[in-house]
Amino acid sequence: MKKALIAVLLLAALLLSACGAKAAPDAESAAPAPETAPPAQAPTAEPAAPVQEAEPAAEARETAALEDVLEQIRTGVQPGTAGSSLKAAAVAAALLDWAQTAPDRAAAEAAALAWRDALDEDARDLLPVQLDSLRYAVETLCGDEEASAGLRADAGLEDRGPWSEDAAGTALWLLGLLA
Repeated sequence: MKKALIAVLLLAALLLSACGAKAAPDAESAAPAPETAPPAQAPTAEPAAPVQEAEPAAEARETAALEDVLEQIRTGVQPGTAGSSLKAAAVAAALLDWAQTAPDRAAAEAAALAWRDALDEDARDLLPVQLDSLRYAVETLCGDEEASAGLRADAGLEDRGPWSEDAAGTALWLLGLLA
């Protein structure tokens, strides 16, 4: 019985050790493949026409920047929590930075309304309170210089602003649109 058990254990050990063994690479697979140069392109008689996608690309960047700000509104403005006014000021500064770029209002409106419509019910219920906090922060950041400087200092935004009246108007327009 002992001899049979020992034989089974040795056989199992032998089989298991063979499973983990790796085959030595043969000479053909170990040798690096010779590098080939890419084929040279034949010169063309006419230069390629410039691609005219600048406007759609710029609009896509504007929309992506706006969507980033909208997500900051959803996640960063948390009324009723500690430091909520300072968080709202940081998001308002991001909104004003976006508005400072003089975005296309038609594209912004479409993107903003699509974002709002995609919110779940809880986020949609909280949105008016978030927008009120942002409206106050935008008005403070773009209003009286002393109040603006105080809020920027408290929120760690000393290096941001001042923003133009057009930027403030665009930011407030967007907040009204989302309300």
